[in-house]
Amino acid sequence: MREQIFLSVGGTSNVDQERFVQAVENRLRAEGLSPNTVGQNTFSVDAPLKTVEGLMDRCAGMVVLALERSFFPEGLEKRGGDKEKPVSNIVLPTPWNHIEATMAYSRRLPLLVIVQEGLKHEGLL
Repeated sequence: MREQIFLSVGGTSNVDQERFVQAVENRLRAEGLSPNTVGQNTFSVDAPLKTVEGLMDRCAGMVVLALERSFFPEGLEKRGGDKEKPVSNIVLPTPWNHIEATMAYSRRLPLLVIVQEGLKHEGLL
């Protein structure tokens, strides 16, 4: 029986992202692992966090693929305060990457985090 792995990845938005996700999934399968992603091959009528918890309970580890979800060419950080500063070219992943990575970390599951180049560094990413 294949070892179950939680794969945290948002829906892809372009062909390059789709190819990368497929390549990672294929590599995991080639290593005898079975990738599971909520909303792609794991579904439930439960609340989303309960679904994530249930899946993590069945998995031996987790892989996070943090890919661009949102892009902001210009903006402000800490708006309205003394530390306000302009920012540009901000690239963010799905917030679920942060949530799921933190849940796996707190459960002490083996965790591999792959972050797209240029993504804003925050949290566990």
